Amino acid sequence: MERQQGSTAGEVRDLTVEVSFDDGATWSPAPSRKGEQTVIRAYRIAPRH
Repeated sequence: MERQQGSTAGEVRDLTVEVSFDDGATWSPAPSRKGEQTVIRAYRIAPRH
């Protein structure tokens, strides 16, 4: 993993990823791979008409 340039944070020791489909009201564990990032409202989920 890479740190943001200028960050003074220490090394990452443990990584977990969670996903929310309801604007953060609930969260569930998700699998992770190197290089993922936070994406807010990447896809709008709505019922089909």
